[in-house]
Amino acid sequence: MIINHKKIHRIRKELNLVRNHHYHPNPPRKRPKTHDITKPNLYWESDIKFVPTKYDGHIPILSIIDVFDKSIVGVYIGNSIKAKDFITTLRKVIEYRKVNSEKLIIRTDNGSKFKAKITSAFMKELNITHEFGYKNNPNSQAYIKSFHSSVQYEFVDSIEFDYIEDEYNYYVSYIYFYNNSTWFIKIFNT
Repeated sequence: MIINHKKIHRIRKELNLVRNHHYHPNPPRKRPKTHDITKPNLYWESDIKFVPTKYDGHIPILSIIDVFDKSIVGVYIGNSIKAKDFITTLRKVIEYRKVNSEKLIIRTDNGSKFKAKITSAFMKELNITHEFGYKNNPNSQAYIKSFHSSVQYEFVDSIEFDYIEDEYNYYVSYIYFYNNSTWFIKIFNT
């Protein structure tokens, strides 16, 4: 006997074997656009890079880059990175650099740390414009991706790390070399 799938669905519905479908719309996201950056602290990009260690596994490094002068303004290194770690790092960088957060634009990828409700609430609280890059398109975050490419080539591929502490110490030196400045925001979580 051949029965149409629509008839089976109707019969299952009459017998209460079909659940009600709840539509969950995705909230609108601010998509990237081109910006004219004329001075520092107007437009930042952030992303996470995983660096392997011998005994502690792959350690995530959260980096924030200022697109105007290509300097790394904030870094978080820990065994894991959660939305609260991104918020804490961002808050410390804003306080240290005395940034007017209402003029700040931050572009990230679509990772769960960046799309979290507490991240969204934090951005609204400080009136920060939060943009999301396109999926599978590294050009929408070209500056931080380029920096991570440099990290891979100059830092990860040339040094083998045993523990997270080794990675942290080398990374502080690398950022100092990369920025050629004397400051670095130290946030370390083990």
